[in-house]
Amino acid sequence: EIAEKSAQKAVEFAAKDQSVILALGEQHYTFSHQVSQALVLKQLDEQQQKATLFMEYPHNHLSTMLVDRGYDTEDAQKLAEHIRQNDPHGHIAAKAVIGGNTESLRGGNFHRFESMLPLQAALHHGIDIVFADAARVYPDDFCMDYNDAATEKIAQELNARKAPAGECGPDDMLIRNTHMAQSIQNTLAKKGGIGVLATGAAHTLGVEDTANGQHCYQDSLAKRFQEMGLPAIIARLCGHNDLPSDYEAPENGQIHLFDKPDPQTLIDDMSDKDIYDCLSSNGLDPAIYDPRNFAEGYRAAFDTVLRNAEKDLGIKTPEMQQKTVNHTGETHTKNVKAAKPLSV
Repeated sequence: EIAEKSAQKAVEFAAKDQSVILALGEQHYTFSHQVSQALVLKQLDEQQQKATLFMEYPHNHLSTMLVDRGYDTEDAQKLAEHIRQNDPHGHIAAKAVIGGNTESLRGGNFHRFESMLPLQAALHHGIDIVFADAARVYPDDFCMDYNDAATEKIAQELNARKAPAGECGPDDMLIRNTHMAQSIQNTLAKKGGIGVLATGAAHTLGVEDTANGQHCYQDSLAKRFQEMGLPAIIARLCGHNDLPSDYEAPENGQIHLFDKPDPQTLIDDMSDKDIYDCLSSNGLDPAIYDPRNFAEGYRAAFDTVLRNAEKDLGIKTPEMQQKTVNHTGETHTKNVKAAKPLSV
């Protein structure tokens, strides 16, 4: 019901030849929220609407993943840029995320924030994918990466309060939301159509609760879209976040939907059968939409692209540290060559 209402509102804007952003504010760990996002993409595709999926991933996430695989920062950036130039739809990067694993492609706890289901839905329906967030430092820290030129530029323009290296600053949310909003605006200006943003609920309108702290409406995505004059539909999927005290009623073409699914269904509490039943009951065939069915093939496809990029740029495959645990429980590491690509 939430997906249908959200998608229909977006289609109404598209019928007036207006580009619009539909921001679906999720709880990162909640599977039912990913189902809602995937259903929106499915419905837009069925209605033959041009759409782009924007994700709350750092725009340089691909280079970060490559650093995790053992490349030095300079080589990782070169490889990532080379791959991006040949990835106009963002599908190679999405396959790298889905095909990754905790040892090589995911940094720290960041994998917990990766909404695989909407990524797979976008891949299946041929929808463009954009990693829209500002650069951040992983895996050890969860803070801004000011070595990134685009992120530093936004921080300077906002006169943002920066934190020391390794710490999170008071204006981090403002910087990130500004980067996402600018990325969305620039993309829709070029491509048109409907943008669907999968992001944490705190980013959309701000929140005020004991669990997530205080995030002002003035720093929110809704406020950024309003200042840009970009029509926006904001749907919060979380039922436990209070609006911040400085919240303002929508204006300038914005619509705020406060539908909140309850109770929340956590993927960690669901068996494989429960997940398949949940997908099937919502019209999402698990054989098509469950990203786990494609992880191995996507990993192989990405590895093939990566090996070709290495050849083009003259960059060697790095050795990776492989962790082993002996019978006494001690952890040891050894350097091994990165695995050869699997046959596709």
